Amino acid sequence: MPQQAPSSKKVGTPRGAESKTRASSCPKGVSQCPQGCGAQVPADGLEAHMKEQCPFGIVQCPFVAFGCEVGELQRCELNAHMRNCMARHLELLCYKVDDNARIIAQQQDQIEKLMHRA
Repeated sequence: MPQQAPSSKKVGTPRGAESKTRASSCPKGVSQCPQGCGAQVPADGLEAHMKEQCPFGIVQCPFVAFGCEVGELQRCELNAHMRNCMARHLELLCYKVDDNARIIAQQQDQIEKLMHRA
């Protein structure tokens, strides 16, 4: 009896498992956000979703550079933080403006002294 060529169909692969594997490796396949927000995102947009859109993504308060102690929080908490800490953020900005004004005054004095030497 002649031998038959092996079948190209995968034996033992559960129905749908092959398509799930393909979806996770295909850039246009849909993946669920691993940060738990429940969003279904195209695989090629998952990284951008987590960095820029996911409400559970970690972001920094924009006032960290001025001394806000909160630092990092979830994106979904940022608006509430900005509302609740508005007065503190304004205070931090005022301190920074005062510091910059002092630095500018000192630099102007130094420039005048250097100009008189020449």
